[in-house]
Amino acid sequence: MQKAGRLISAVGTTLEGGKMRINKATLALGLLLLAGQAGAFCESYPDVRQEYRESEFVFVAKVLSEEKVLPGPEGFFDGIDYRLEVIEELRGRPPHTFTVFSENSSGRFPMDKGAQYLVFTSRTLGTFADRPVYTISYFGNSGLVREKKAALALARKLKKSAPNQHLQLDGLQPSASGHR
Repeated sequence: MQKAGRLISAVGTTLEGGKMRINKATLALGLLLLAGQAGAFCESYPDVRQEYRESEFVFVAKVLSEEKVLPGPEGFFDGIDYRLEVIEELRGRPPHTFTVFSENSSGRFPMDKGAQYLVFTSRTLGTFADRPVYTISYFGNSGLVREKKAALALARKLKKSAPNQHLQLDGLQPSASGHR
């Protein structure tokens, strides 16, 4: 037991009466390392240019409706399908009404009916019945238009710099209706 106590003590903890205690310096170092890792994670958010390039569609849309989705055999989480009216195309040619899925997880992207959003979206693996599934990254640049003015201005500039970059989707088109 003494040998184990010395080994543990070497990394900043001690055994006293069978209980492990961590000294303040070790705790501070551990918290600092965790904070550094969290900061590194935050730095991995895409900038507008990167997300624009990597998205199939970028557009401004108004939320028309939402519909709860139960988990299915495809392996998707439960969540919400949001039916959007595309107001302004910025990349690709999405249909006038477009459905995006927000899974019920820590990565959900909640939307408010009637609000306008800047949307960066891509197709995920798999389909719901008869349509591909499109999602919005919670960690990206999508958001309420009133809160994303700079990102919207840059997306408009990017569209002007490459006006003929519309994507074709191998014959698959997003559902024009909000239903499956």
